[in-house]
Order: sequence, then structure tokens, then C-alpha cells
Amino acid sequence: MLRMLKTEKSSDSTITTKFGRRPPSTYSMKIQSLSQLKTLFPGTDGYKSRAFSSGTYNWKLVIYPTGNQKDNGKRSVSMYVELDSKSVSSTVLAYLTFFVYNKKENKYFTIQDDEGKQFNAVRPVHGFPQVLPLDTFNDPKNGYVFDGDECEFGVDVMVPLTNWEVVSYAQVLPLDTFNGPKNGYDFHVDRCEFGVDAMVPLTRLKILFHVQKFL
Repeated sequence: MLRMLKTEKSSDSTITTKFGRRPPSTYSMKIQSLSQLKTLFPGTDGYKSRAFSSGTYNWKLVIYPTGNQKDNGKRSVSMYVELDSKSVSSTVLAYLTFFVYNKKENKYFTIQDDEGKQFNAVRPVHGFPQVLPLDTFNDPKNGYVFDGDECEFGVDVMVPLTNWEVVSYAQVLPLDTFNGPKNGYDFHVDRCEFGVDAMVPLTRLKILFHVQKFL
């Protein structure tokens, strides 16, 4: 059974790779003939998906099935995201997670950089030149190539929301929820803000709530 959780730290980023059951929530792409894709898009060219939307922007998933040799991706699967920068006048911050499906384990190999990437007209493409070694990916025994010659890729593109709502009341509301000892905590809050991060996978809706305290 494949189990992996690896974190690599560099001077400006933290890259994490792992296996998980959660599918991509932004875009998925199934290749029905990997050998044909390799023939049409060798190491110097990448296959670009159809445009998809995330955070009101249009993106494309770019796959190099034999590695992006121009970006030190030789002997590896390379994956990138490209922003349609024609309609963007400023820099767009996005957090990226790339997925490669493993049918043998019925899980997804994922790789992500915990640091957000800045997309703009000068640099509309970000990603990883070395996602998986080709020897590992191409061997059907490992589960990434299945049902003859099929494989599946995906990506999550999370663009931080900038929409805020300010709520005020003429009278002071009770802060019992926040004040006093409860569950081992004792703190006092004079003001608080609430926010919501909404993530819509292909098959379900997941909403994560958070609260920011001001002591």
C-alpha cells in the first residue's frame, strides 16, 4: 500500500506531497490514450486543457506527459496552471494543488506549495516540473496508468476571496459565547470578525468557517 507524506522546505516555499481520497474540486481531466498524448506533445510541448473558471478568472491545466525539458522536468511528469491574463489588469494570488489519480490505491497523489503564487501578464504560468518520476508513473503496476492506457489528472486553484460584510448593532450583544472559561479556555473579546471559505468539489459542497479574535 502506498503511503506518503513528504515536506520539502526551501528558502521561499514549502512543498508537500501526499496521498488522499479527496478528488480535485476545481478541474479534472481523464486521458483515454496516454501513448497518443506523448506522441502529440513531447518534452518540449505541453497539452493545455479547456478553460475552466476559479475565483472569477479563467485558467488552463497544462500537462507535460514526458516532462518539461525546458524547466528541468526531464524524466518526470510536469504539471502547471496557466492564467488567461488577457482580461487581468493586476496580479492574481492563487494557491495550487495538483492531483494524479492512482487506481490501484483508489487515491490521489497530490503535490502543493503552501505559498501562494502570483499570476500576472508577465508570468501567467506556475506549477511543478517534477511531479512524479516517469519510471514510477509509466509502470502500470503502480496504478497511475490503468485500463490499458488511461490516466487522470486534476488541480485545485484557490483564489482568496475579497468579499466582506460589516455587521453592526445599536446595542451590545452578549459575548458569553466568547467570554469566560469554557472548554479550558479563558479569554475576553471586545470585537470579532467572521468569514467563510467556500470550496465546491465536483460531487459535494464543503464550507469551512473561521473566526478571527481581537484581544
